[in-house]
Amino acid sequence: MNISKTEILELLQDFSDNSIHNSVSGDVALSPQYAGIRIFEWPIVGVSSAQDEIYKTYTNPEIVGENYLNPSEWMDGAKSIISIFNPFTEHIKDSNAGGNYPSDEWMHGRIEGQAYVTAAAQALAELIRSKGGKAMVPIADERFKIYKEPKIYSNWSERHAAYVAGMGTFSLNRAIITKKGIAGRFCSIITDIELTADQREYTGLYDNCIMCKACQRACPVDAINEHGKSHIPCNIFLEQIKAEHPPWYGCGKCQAGMPCESRIPPKNPKADYSTIKNIYDGN
Repeated sequence: MNISKTEILELLQDFSDNSIHNSVSGDVALSPQYAGIRIFEWPIVGVSSAQDEIYKTYTNPEIVGENYLNPSEWMDGAKSIISIFNPFTEHIKDSNAGGNYPSDEWMHGRIEGQAYVTAAAQALAELIRSKGGKAMVPIADERFKIYKEPKIYSNWSERHAAYVAGMGTFSLNRAIITKKGIAGRFCSIITDIELTADQREYTGLYDNCIMCKACQRACPVDAINEHGKSHIPCNIFLEQIKAEHPPWYGCGKCQAGMPCESRIPPKNPKADYSTIKNIYDGN
C-alpha cells in the first residue's frame, strides 16, 4: 500500500483544525477566559528509516539510555518512523514568555496538548491501518516507560527520532529546534510502510543552536549551563508545580520568548541574542 507525505499532512492539518482536543474545553479550563483557546498550529512532519544507523546508538547511556528500544523492537517489520512537531499557538507562547512561573495557558498546552498530540498520532496510525499497513504510537503503547535512574529518560525519545528525521538539531536546553522553532510538542508513529526518508540538512547535533544562552538565563531553577541541561532540578520544579495545580504542570521558560521559539535563529554575530524573540520580528 502507498501513502504520501501530502496525505499525512492533510490528515494532520484537518485533525488540527477540527479535533475538539486542540482547544481547552470549558470543563477543564483553569479560568473561564481560557475556554476554547486553540493549543497548536498546523504541524510539520519528518520521516526517517527504521534502519537508520543512528537509532542503534541510542542505547548508549550517554545518549538516551540502555533501556531504549529501537524501532524494530517496538514493531516487527518496522520500516519508517513518522515524526510530528506540533507548534504552540502564539497565544500559548506569548503567555509564557518571561517570569519564573508557567502560565495557565502553557500548562494547558502541556496536559491537554499532550492528549491532543497522542490523539493526532493515533488518528494517523489508524489511517495507515485502514490502508492495510501496520502502525503504532510508542508513547501510547503499554510498554512505554520512563526511567529515573541513573538519569531521567524513556525507552523511546521523540526528540531523538525527530533528529534522525531531519526535523532539526538539539539546543543547549536539549530540546529540538525545528524550522517552526522549539516551542511545541513532538509525537511519532512507527509503521511497516516504506516512506522516503527526509534528508538531514545538518551534520552536527547543535547546528541550529546559536548558543546564545538565553535559555540558561531564563531557567527558573538554573538547570541549564554551558554544558547543557540537568533534568533532575527541572523535574523537581515540574513536580512542585504539579503539586500546586494537579494534574496540571509545565514550565517552558527555556522555550517561550527565546530567539529559537518559532524559527531557527539567524546566525548573526552582531545580534543581541539575550533579548526575546521580538528582535527578529520583520526579519
